[in-house]
Amino acid sequence: MKQNQSTLTQRSSYWDNMKGVLIALVVFGHCLYSSLDIGIIRHVVDAIYFFHMPAFVFVSGYFSKSKNSRSARSLTKLLSAYLLLTTVHLGMAFINGHPLLVTTPYNSAWYLLALIAWRLITPYFSKTKWSLPLFLVISLFAGFWQDIDNTFALARIISLYPFFLAGYFLSKENSDKLVSFSPLKRLLPGVVIICAGAGIAFLSKSLLHVGQKDFGFAAYEEIFRQLPGRAVVFVVAFLCIAGLLLLTPKGNIPLLTKVGRNSLAIFLIHRPITLLMNRFIGGFSAVMLLAYAAVFTVAACVVLGSDIVSRLLDKALNFFTDVFLQIRKPRKAALAKTDRRTFDCCFAFSSVYRFHHQVMK
Repeated sequence: MKQNQSTLTQRSSYWDNMKGVLIALVVFGHCLYSSLDIGIIRHVVDAIYFFHMPAFVFVSGYFSKSKNSRSARSLTKLLSAYLLLTTVHLGMAFINGHPLLVTTPYNSAWYLLALIAWRLITPYFSKTKWSLPLFLVISLFAGFWQDIDNTFALARIISLYPFFLAGYFLSKENSDKLVSFSPLKRLLPGVVIICAGAGIAFLSKSLLHVGQKDFGFAAYEEIFRQLPGRAVVFVVAFLCIAGLLLLTPKGNIPLLTKVGRNSLAIFLIHRPITLLMNRFIGGFSAVMLLAYAAVFTVAACVVLGSDIVSRLLDKALNFFTDVFLQIRKPRKAALAKTDRRTFDCCFAFSSVYRFHHQVMK
């Protein structure tokens, strides 16, 4: 019994450690994002953007197997987080005199919408073993349609879905088997795979000029560059994910494990703060920018990743979720009536999406 409990703790710490690394990279990249005109900063940010969100999507897919992840309460809680974050960004846009966007997610809020969509559709598309290669092809060719843009995060929902499926298809047995290997046995192959991904990324930046346009998965403007560029992003991301799976430590690492466990609080709160902070770093040199990003990342992970902040945020989200569901402190979240709800969501989404594009035209 003790051995089983130990394995469970290690497995939980393993995934939390991976999330901790990834959320730290998210914060670090956002600290530098407003300074892409500086060469070294642009290369650092591009290196992060090659894989950090695909890896996060992969981890989300792994933890989206249960019916509870698709329950009405779970999905409504994600929607509450999206609306809360969007409200903050709308307020900031209004104060700064920027256009108020309702159908286009602000900054990193797209991820919450995408997660809702992926959890709703995956029970259907995961029934065939061909779904992963099929959606890889769809993701590559989605760029040919100009209407597939960031409206309701549609471009990212389609383009990043293969990573969600890959995580979804990773079984607990294979995950446990990987974790059971000693760190030394995982070190060399992990480093080799990461180096291979870095080498391909370097060549793609030199030959195909892969950059921020490609990481946003916008419609193709230069087909003969962007189509292979998107394919390269997929290859690099999958290699880096494989490397991370091998290199992530499986034991509890006090700060890192806690940061991974409380990554949602960091994700939701840090972006408005970085947007405000980035107004004051315009004259910084590259070295100063990197130092600022490192210090802010550590501070954000320590403060926003604390159990106190995470509990307060969870209480707020639960309150809004209860309001939306018109219930109060339920003993058990009602499981989703998947068929009907998925149909209703898809129908509503397609109607609003068509109306949006008719208005824009």
